[in-house]
Amino acid sequence: MTTTDPPNSGIQKPKILICKDCKKTYLGHHLTKLCDECRFKECKAPDCQTKIKRSSPKRYCSDGCRLSDPQANKMPREKRKTTKCPCGTVFPRYSGSGRDNPGSRRKYCSDECEKKYYTRPPTSEEQKRKISEAKKGKPLLKLRGHKQTEDHLRKRLGNGTIRPSQEELSLVPTLARYGYRHCGDGTSWKRWPDGTNHNPDYINDEKRSVVEYFGFCWHEEEWGKEDYVRAQWKGIGYDCLILWDSDRLAFIEDPELWNIDLPASWISDVRHRTIPTKKGTSTWAARGQKKLKEPKTHCSRGHLLEKPNLRKRKAEWQECLACYETYLILRHQKDLDAQEVSDACYEEIVNGTQNPYRRTKQEAQQDRVKAGQHHSSAKTHCPLGHALQEPNLDPYFLRQGYRKCRSCDKARNYIRSHEGDKKEISDRFYRELEMGDPLDPV
Repeated sequence: MTTTDPPNSGIQKPKILICKDCKKTYLGHHLTKLCDECRFKECKAPDCQTKIKRSSPKRYCSDGCRLSDPQANKMPREKRKTTKCPCGTVFPRYSGSGRDNPGSRRKYCSDECEKKYYTRPPTSEEQKRKISEAKKGKPLLKLRGHKQTEDHLRKRLGNGTIRPSQEELSLVPTLARYGYRHCGDGTSWKRWPDGTNHNPDYINDEKRSVVEYFGFCWHEEEWGKEDYVRAQWKGIGYDCLILWDSDRLAFIEDPELWNIDLPASWISDVRHRTIPTKKGTSTWAARGQKKLKEPKTHCSRGHLLEKPNLRKRKAEWQECLACYETYLILRHQKDLDAQEVSDACYEEIVNGTQNPYRRTKQEAQQDRVKAGQHHSSAKTHCPLGHALQEPNLDPYFLRQGYRKCRSCDKARNYIRSHEGDKKEISDRFYRELEMGDPLDPV
């Protein structure tokens, strides 16, 4: 280095390099590996020459260029491909390239065609051999909810590892009278004609009948399939009675409703057994002889319960419309006779005559104000402490039947164009109205 050379400023000068992709020479920084042609790509818009990094997935430099290009958001022509569905429909299919981008694998135009025309390819002999070897030594009993063998289930459930529910055990005293024993601990497995194994909750070996207690939480799948369950038990020679958890208490009270054969002595014992009630004691037979109450034809005030004098609140509930209208009228006019008002309402509903007791809401409130029964009539001062009496009452609202503080109203209008405290200004207006004291300047 001579004295005439400029000092080294630390800036790296561009060098002649070779592009890693195209193998061409270019002038650039020593850390770059690609030339500008390989590093950048042009915007896809027709009139835009902006460069974009080739590693970027964007095809346009801005949203404006993307919106201006009519070919935007369309499948490239080199990747467009059509496929013919077995139904005859020709639909577009995206065609990729390479292992990492195989493209679309659609073979059908819709899900309906796929369900209709798709067939599972046949299993080869080699696959069958592998499946057979994998299943050797494993049970094929198809036990519902369990993968163990039948002997293992009997050992596991029979020793009390899985216990029955308290609701299921509550039926033991009742079904014991019928000769049924509880076997819900897995001691009596039976095979159905469909090949599945099942264990009933109660069984009577002499009569060859079983009782299944289904709780909706665990037996939701059997809801609506009771006939199928009975048919499966009938197929192996057993009569089946199905009890849902919603019928448990009714079955304990009166088992005869479920058509189970009972001993004659036990039937008479149940029928004439005394049970405690709220009004003393009774029997099951007496409770069964109670008749339903006949529907009422007249209300308590003697009005006929027929249309149009019916106010139906529920499908089985009838209410007198005239008595309901009387209740609404007496809420605002408590000094009237209820029977006279109800008769007038009944004549108005049935015959269309004018009801002299009918009042609008505004008229009823005015009557309450005159009678001193309105809740605002008890107020003596406004919220700021001014007495609600003449001359501190607004005449406009007074003509409409309301009392409004005149001082607060004038102070509210005054503050709209002046500054000041509402309390102080309203007190000055109040002194002017009550004592004739002129208003102090603000």
